[in-house]
Amino acid sequence: MSRFLDIDLNDKKIPPNYSYRHQSLLSLEHALEPIVPRIDHLHQYIKEALEKCHFPSEHNLTHDESASIYLYTMEWGAHSLYQLLNKDLRSEDPSALTPWANYLKLFEIALTKLPKEKKRLWCGTKDNVKQNFVKGSEIIWRSVSSCSTTLNIIKEFLGNDTNATLFMVEAVNGRNLSGYTKHPDENEVLLGPGTRLSVESDDLKLNDGLKVVHLVEITDKNNETLPAVMNTISITSKPEILITMKHDKRSIQEFVAYCRDSHGNEFPKRDIEQFQQEYHEHSPIWWYTAPHFLYSVLQHSLETLDFEAIIKLGFFIRDLHEQLGKLHSEQFKKGKGKLLTVYRGQGLPKSDLQKLKSHVGGLLSFNHFLSTSPDRLISIANARQAAENQESVRVLFVITVDLSISSTPFANIRDLQYYSSHESVLFTTHSVFRIERIQQMDKESRFWQVQLTMMEHNDGYWSSLTEFMRNEIQGPTEYHRLGNLLRKICGFEKAFHLCMMPLKQIDDDFETWNFYYQLGMIKIELGDYTGAISYFQKSIQVYEKKSAINDPHLAASYTNLGLVYANLGEYSKAISWLII
Repeated sequence: MSRFLDIDLNDKKIPPNYSYRHQSLLSLEHALEPIVPRIDHLHQYIKEALEKCHFPSEHNLTHDESASIYLYTMEWGAHSLYQLLNKDLRSEDPSALTPWANYLKLFEIALTKLPKEKKRLWCGTKDNVKQNFVKGSEIIWRSVSSCSTTLNIIKEFLGNDTNATLFMVEAVNGRNLSGYTKHPDENEVLLGPGTRLSVESDDLKLNDGLKVVHLVEITDKNNETLPAVMNTISITSKPEILITMKHDKRSIQEFVAYCRDSHGNEFPKRDIEQFQQEYHEHSPIWWYTAPHFLYSVLQHSLETLDFEAIIKLGFFIRDLHEQLGKLHSEQFKKGKGKLLTVYRGQGLPKSDLQKLKSHVGGLLSFNHFLSTSPDRLISIANARQAAENQESVRVLFVITVDLSISSTPFANIRDLQYYSSHESVLFTTHSVFRIERIQQMDKESRFWQVQLTMMEHNDGYWSSLTEFMRNEIQGPTEYHRLGNLLRKICGFEKAFHLCMMPLKQIDDDFETWNFYYQLGMIKIELGDYTGAISYFQKSIQVYEKKSAINDPHLAASYTNLGLVYANLGEYSKAISWLII
């Protein structure tokens, strides 16, 4: 098989696994140590890649980064590296990528340094899979996709196979391997793991009869209107971290100060003062449903993943989540064998409805606390009022919950909300649902019904995925886990800024050490080695006060400080830290 024919044809709506992105950069040989037992003569292939790769690089790739690309393009039969890697990238088992984590980190960093290709690319498969690609649907290629800018190259790999399918891809973020591949005459461009594509046409044919599927790459810019589509790391980890973090009186004061500084002209001063003075006089549900500024700040921050606001609101998210959990256990403790159905009517852009259609069978998360009603007619009326724009459609979400297995906090809040005139069922933030089906209502072209079923932890795939992601950001304290999470799902510059915020609130020596350590790791990712040295030294100063010289946490600071000096070429200093 050729790399250009190794295409992800899995039609399951499984989100890509980016857990490797928090790994530290290692040499190519060390990064691939876990793979050595699976590939005969791998050390020999690594040696060849290091000898023949393009280095020095005009794109500032390191020797190991350049060699990681060269190695990917090498082929030695059924157990070529690219074949094993792509097989594990497509696996439904999140742990399949664990042995590849350090190589993927090195490989991805290398690709980001190469020129982007915004042009038409080609790849294919010897199978007739055209029927699997429906016009208007969206697909995710979870593995690395090798494409060529030259159609005839792909035709040569396909041969005269009449069942073959060609993919014509309008790429935006392809990476040109010119000069870095073992096969420069193949004009190879790579699409990274998790590339999202829309099917523009499924009925094309070339003059020679070859079937063609026309795909267009979807970028974040043209897909930013549906925050509810699942972000695995975020929905698995963020609520759990926030509801376990410690908060005190300073939390309310700091949130109020944030509102005055960032939203002082948007909200009445008296509302902010009332919140500060009367917060403990009312329940979290009362505050959430009251006509005050809190609701808009909370929902906007959760929907847009504004982590600065989310961290400031951590105390309220925890309080509201805990109140819903308590009410849930009281209201539904006798719910064995029963099903609960609630509704939510709202407007939705047509483009977002199309994305939902392409994700039937997949998972959906509302990135905020979700208000629903047990009254179908009220929800239909809400939907009719919401979608006045011709570019929008009316959507009725029908949500079914199995009360015999339900554990996600939600509750009927009628007696506790600010306005008690109607029934309302509130779900905690980032509740996860499976999209069962979507159908048009009463032949009205702009009204659709979306059937959802609440996901629970006994679902096999969801359970394994959430457990895997918890392990990926694990740490001894909430602040440690928060630092790991921010590094994973924020840009490193933003993660650095956000990590500085809770640092000001930490009194515990160990947690202070951890945050300095996390800041040092982020500086490494940003290429700021001087900054990394400063923070690793601060972490050592904090932890040396109470720790023995051989403490494993202190040793981590020593080791990384030594590695940073080595990267700067200051080998005597590097050795002095590495042999302590």
